[in-house]
Amino acid sequence: MREPLKKLVESGVKEPLPELAMSMKASRDRMNHFLVLVPSDEIAKIDSWVKALKAADVNKYGVLDPEETKGVNQEYQDLYRKVGDFLGG
Repeated sequence: MREPLKKLVESGVKEPLPELAMSMKASRDRMNHFLVLVPSDEIAKIDSWVKALKAADVNKYGVLDPEETKGVNQEYQDLYRKVGDFLGG
């Protein structure tokens, strides 16, 4: 998926193709539908986790190194180890 999008950007396309725009809208709508089903307290927990990770990311690389993970509580460290790769970490 990254390569086709990269080619579009390099070609100078300023607006998404209609098919891509429709697909993006459908994806956004489905994600919004899913998020409505997530309990608000779970959303608050994730928000707190993300804020703690951003604060711990001292070098601002977007990836926590082992030293930076020491700056967050054990529960957050465990979660980061489980999903950090998915998030880019």
